[in-house]
Amino acid sequence: MPGTNFVGKKLSVIPGFRLMDGNLIELKVWEITGKEAGPTALIAAGTHGNELNGVEVCRKFVEEIEREEIHGTLLVAPVLNPLAFQMRARLNPADGRDPSQLYPGTLSGTATEQLVHNISEYLVSRAQLVIDLHSGGIGSKNIPHIYVPSKKPTRCEFSCLNLAEAFGGDLFIDTRPEIDYHFSLTRTLATYSNEQGAASFAPELGEGGIVEGDMIRFGIRGITNVLTKIGILRGTIVPQGRRLITHRSAAVQAPVGGFLRRHYQVGNEVAKGQHIATIYGIFGGKEELYSPVAGIVQWTSLFGNVTPGEQILWIGYS
Repeated sequence: MPGTNFVGKKLSVIPGFRLMDGNLIELKVWEITGKEAGPTALIAAGTHGNELNGVEVCRKFVEEIEREEIHGTLLVAPVLNPLAFQMRARLNPADGRDPSQLYPGTLSGTATEQLVHNISEYLVSRAQLVIDLHSGGIGSKNIPHIYVPSKKPTRCEFSCLNLAEAFGGDLFIDTRPEIDYHFSLTRTLATYSNEQGAASFAPELGEGGIVEGDMIRFGIRGITNVLTKIGILRGTIVPQGRRLITHRSAAVQAPVGGFLRRHYQVGNEVAKGQHIATIYGIFGGKEELYSPVAGIVQWTSLFGNVTPGEQILWIGYS
């Protein structure tokens, strides 16, 4: 139950989808309206149920914010995929689908399509700003970086990149529709929100399955910066991260299976041709891996054993 720091902050419920036994899965959303008029911002997390840093960023931010500070309305949805969160799963267990690939959804579709339809209808439609918080999945880790949609917003005076830069990060990936970023960005919450006119972006913060104090502080500072930029909060923007802008991201895959020894850490800058890893065969032999580009290691798998074709790391580059 909410404690005293949540008093006066409205907790709303919107429908998600029905299970096969007829029980309704619902989404809980904090709705905090300030005493003065201003924009509406949607801050969301938990699209993937095993990405916990964003969930804790939302919880702690709502706990700390005071209604009197707000000029406008905050919609804070800590867990967009509640059944997956309960099961510590990435995807919705009701149908095995990924909400991040299905926007805007449909009421005549599967459970996850209905879920994202309701998020679109009840939340995205109201917002001038959408921040969709993510982290690595289980067994992977990100530096603070942001996927930034490319369309000019019609509901907000600031571009998506303007606001991502205010949030802060080591890397801003100014995305382009024709570029492959190793997973589809065409039907994500951030892309869909941007297509509907909102300024939107998707920060990636840290490791999956755990809560990291430094990432929580980074996320709360970032949200505070963005809300200050658009006028919902008053204060000073505090820059954070290396703040490099790129347009591309290269994936390094394992050519063979075996045990992986990394010669890098997430966040390292690497040169083209740099020796970055060795894969040792369990029964002999080894394979050396070299960076295909010069850039920054934005994401890495944390597993020590790999299969052929498995992605080991992503390198952001221009």
